[in-house]
Amino acid sequence: MITSDQLFTVTVMSLSELCNKNVVTISAEDTMLYACKLLRNEHVGCLIVTDLYEGNSQPIGIITDRDVVVKVIAPEVNISKVLVKDVMDSKFISANINDDIHVALNLMRKHGIRRIPLINDSGCLEGIVTIDDLFSYLSDELNKLTRAIYMEQSREKIIRSKIA
Repeated sequence: MITSDQLFTVTVMSLSELCNKNVVTISAEDTMLYACKLLRNEHVGCLIVTDLYEGNSQPIGIITDRDVVVKVIAPEVNISKVLVKDVMDSKFISANINDDIHVALNLMRKHGIRRIPLINDSGCLEGIVTIDDLFSYLSDELNKLTRAIYMEQSREKIIRSKIA
């Protein structure tokens, strides 16, 4: 028999379970032309700018496809001469890889962002979570709730047919 405590137990998913651990990174010294080619070839909307610290990759900035349009293409900057460090946003929002999804949801909502680099306790890059990842997870959860409602309605029909 299921107790009421079991009915209301919610398993909170860790960002480590949801994130993409194959993060596309770039150096601050690379050109924006290279960054654009990397965005296209890897089919991603952002690049995490990293620097090596004691042999580990640590994020120092982020560059998005929107940054390319707003900061490089629209002002007609020579894309082959400008460097990533001149365009990247070094004031980016990150989260810990062990945080739960609610942390990412709250950060995205509060800061109006779509992507969050995930770091470990040492500050090293571990993954990235995007709004698309969260939409996918949440839509699956909503689908499960919908199925639970359908199952309840089906049980009620069976019970009614047995009583009638």
